[in-house]
Formats: sequence, C-alpha cells, structure tokens
Amino acid sequence: MVARQSGRLLTTTTVTFAAALDGPEHFPVAAPAPPGDLPRTGPAGPAPSMPLDEIDIRITDTGCGEAFTRQFWWRTTVPLPDDPFVHTCAAVYVTDVYMIDPALRVHGHAMADRSHRSGTTASSVWFHQPVHSDRWNLLESSSPAAARGRGVVSGRLVDTDGAVVATLVQEGLIAAR
Repeated sequence: MVARQSGRLLTTTTVTFAAALDGPEHFPVAAPAPPGDLPRTGPAGPAPSMPLDEIDIRITDTGCGEAFTRQFWWRTTVPLPDDPFVHTCAAVYVTDVYMIDPALRVHGHAMADRSHRSGTTASSVWFHQPVHSDRWNLLESSSPAAARGRGVVSGRLVDTDGAVVATLVQEGLIAAR
C-alpha cells in the first residue's frame, strides 16, 4: 500500500495475513501483574494526534544507559467493538507512537525534552495472539543499537495472562536538532 498527500509519498506499507494453524506455542515470560496503583503518566512525549482521554497510559522505566528498559502499560478507556481488527489497529497505533523513545533514553535524552528530531522510519509488528486493546497490555522495550541519527528499538507486547501477543521492532530518526 502507498499513501500520498498532495502528490508526495508519505509512507509505504506491506501487510501480510496468515490463518491460524495448529503447532507448538511458547511464551517465555511470567504473567505480569497489572499496573494497579501505578499513576497515570500519559505518553512519553508530545501527543498531538493521540486521543489521550481514550487511552490510559502508565510508564515505568528501569535501568540506565544500555540497560534501560521501558515498561509501557496501556489500554483503551472507551468501548471498542468486538472486532479483532479494530483491537489490532489500536495496538499498532499506540505502540508505534512512542516506541522510539528508549533509543534516546539510553543516551540520557527523551522525546519529551525535544532535543532530537524523532519519527518512525521502519516498523514491523508480528502478532502471535489476538490483542484486546480494552484490557491492560504491557509493551516492554529496549534499544539494542543506535548510530548515524537512527535508533532501533525492539519489544514485546504481553497481556496480563503472560501471553506474548506481539513482537515489535522499530527503526526511527533520533537526530539532534
């Protein structure tokens, strides 16, 4: 798929779908406890297009430098139709918007401090299980590499039963302003 605006290329997308088949499954994580009393933080940076009154976001960060890890809890707060496609689209949107921030955090910067230009340059999401966007989901992410004004972040989306719902990798612009 190709998206253009005023004749200019905005993005290209390749989407593949696969029917569920019987086969082995494994999810090497323990079921995370829901965020409970963790305060609502909102997004990791400016969010002009995100309907913040419709998404509950709670972020905790651990480690610093190359050991930095983000735990990004989120769920929608408005009713969604019982349509797996709608839930999947919501998950792709929410996880894409702030996934690049850990690549900045490794170096002591953040999207919120506006010291760097940032934006997604490439993103891949593999869904392993249906996602329920109106329930708590945990995106755990870290950055294995950054160079030449680009950063890479990888993560996994886990539900509160411990199922790895999706695996994500994103490359993004993290160039100094």
